[in-house]
Amino acid sequence: MKALTATEMRDVDRLTTERYGIPSLQMMEAAGKNVADAILRDFSPALPQRVTVLCGKETMAVTA
Repeated sequence: MKALTATEMRDVDRLTTERYGIPSLQMMEAAGKNVADAILRDFSPALPQRVTVLCGKETMAVTA
């Protein structure tokens, strides 16, 4: 699997928004929720049942 650079990821986000009309905020919320869900699924019950994901320069928080 190839990891994208920050520049490449910005391009992917921009193209997705332009081509499919998916707002950037909606993509970020979905990404954060999926990360939180994976953490809860893979590490529960060792962790509390609440996860907050912080990411990006503008730091967006998603709690699941």
